Amino acid sequence: MALRLASTNAGALTVTLNPTVLDFRSTTLTSGTVSTVQVTSPKSLTVASGATLGTTTSVAFRLVVLALNNAGTVELAIVNFAGGNQLDEVNLITTNALSGSSNSASTIYSTSARTSVAYKVVGFIDFPAGTAGTWATITEVQGIGGQVLNGIQTFTRSGSGSMTLPNGVIVKWGVALGSVGSGAYVTFASAFPNAVYNVTACWEGSAGGYVFYPYNKSVAGFSYDWNFWSSIGFGNGGAVNYIAVGY
Repeated sequence: MALRLASTNAGALTVTLNPTVLDFRSTTLTSGTVSTVQVTSPKSLTVASGATLGTTTSVAFRLVVLALNNAGTVELAIVNFAGGNQLDEVNLITTNALSGSSNSASTIYSTSARTSVAYKVVGFIDFPAGTAGTWATITEVQGIGGQVLNGIQTFTRSGSGSMTLPNGVIVKWGVALGSVGSGAYVTFASAFPNAVYNVTACWEGSAGGYVFYPYNKSVAGFSYDWNFWSSIGFGNGGAVNYIAVGY
């Protein structure tokens, strides 16, 4: 009754769910019923070599494995945890079909595309910093169990990343390079699925007579610009550090 890694072969990753029984909530979400599905034989899913799932070379990452309830048949799906998807099992999800060009961090992938299906988190897999799209060394495999959801909430990435809280709120953070006096647009590594509540950003570097300010926030990113009372500091390089909250 656990997720296990089946193989990494020629750069491809295969994950397998062993026989088990899973309780899914109703696809109507408010019916008050639970759908129990028995998995009588192992279920597998393969991510081809070259498909990055939005992972970044030289940055450690975590992949979350989901079991989908496709009209009473369990299928597997996989997603990059850094994509910021709501994974608390109270929502329905839509997936895209896996291919060699499955390179989005915010997209949930399964062998065949599915729309508005219930799901269960059945495990996660941690990978060390390596080459994006080449599935090789694995740091840890956490199988199905009561600590899976807790485990995926505490994962962070160095420098930038995303975390989904138990209530579905998503926190993203990151750094973007810029120069004093030159406004720009900062794109999040992955967009918020629904909405952004707040973006807080500050300038790290020499500013002189300029005042940095963010504005125009959206699910995809935000803009920033400068107010100034003198030309001191114009053109100096630095970094925009931001934290964004949404769902």
